[in-house]
Amino acid sequence: TLMTDITQAARAEVAAARRVFFWVAIAAPTLIVLAGTAVIIAWLPQLPNPIATHWSGGAGPDGFSSPMSAVWLTLGMGLGMTALFGGIVWLEARQRPDTWGWSQRLLGAMGPAMAVFLTVLFVGMVGTQRGLADAADAGSIDAMLWIGLGSALVIGVIAWFVQPKAEFARPTVLGVPFELAPEERAVWIAETRMGTGALVSLGVLVLAFVAMGAVMLASGTEVWWLMLLVSLVIVFGIVTCTVYRVRIDSRGLLVRSLVGWPKFHYTPDRITAVAVVDVAPMAEYGGWGLRFIPGSTGVLMRGGEGILVTLTSGRTFVVTVDDAATGAGLLEAVLRGNASGADTETGHGHEGAAS
Repeated sequence: TLMTDITQAARAEVAAARRVFFWVAIAAPTLIVLAGTAVIIAWLPQLPNPIATHWSGGAGPDGFSSPMSAVWLTLGMGLGMTALFGGIVWLEARQRPDTWGWSQRLLGAMGPAMAVFLTVLFVGMVGTQRGLADAADAGSIDAMLWIGLGSALVIGVIAWFVQPKAEFARPTVLGVPFELAPEERAVWIAETRMGTGALVSLGVLVLAFVAMGAVMLASGTEVWWLMLLVSLVIVFGIVTCTVYRVRIDSRGLLVRSLVGWPKFHYTPDRITAVAVVDVAPMAEYGGWGLRFIPGSTGVLMRGGEGILVTLTSGRTFVVTVDDAATGAGLLEAVLRGNASGADTETGHGHEGAAS
């Protein structure tokens, strides 16, 4: 396992960032949602029954529900989004307590922004119906939609800059090349896969979208097929992007999905450096799986040790895999010309467990 050396100053910086995140992304959005809910509850006696709860772009409403539905919508969606953003960061904090990055900071900005948007929208929706005898007479809520979006943008920018940057680079270890005889040939093969917990979560997500599609179809909603389309996209991702084979030989580095695509092949002439790194997927790449960020591509089935190569283009490519030091050592030997062809397998397979 790759050992890391995180200084006390870096630990303190991460701890401070997490404290600010709590107040900005959890406490503040919760108070905003609760305040908006209190306003709606205070207005309940002044509302028609039912109230308008859905607009399809026209001047008037086309969907109605009980007045209390506005309370549950505000609480459910507002606190639900807050819990979602906070839960993602909490999960990463449990797995990687010493890491922090731009993605956590972004979620910290999205939390209050989303809370403001939903609260403004629902409070505005209810407010336009105060004193009406019939909710069908309610006008358009387009103005509240734009006010909500504008307010969310302002709050999101403020929340981003209120949080400390708290980003630092993880230490890396250069690949130690193998000493191979002039005629000796070697190949290293490993496998990395997404963990069972992540796969189960994706499966539950697919079932949820299928169930929503079925309910929408039964209720006559015309866009029910969108839910099924999303579920098919997720299934495609599960099939193509959850298990990868990693191969290193005289032809360079090959990382290929178990079904053959996606595939990444970097020949020795395209690689300028090899290193073993400790990867924090959420902090550095914004999540797990196949990731693309400016300047880098990652195949990140889990966090932890991985092989990072720097390309002649200046971009980097990283894949998290067990026994990364062995693979990096052989690849470094290839780059130095110490390895020739690779027809005989002398390496062994590894199955990476997601964390």
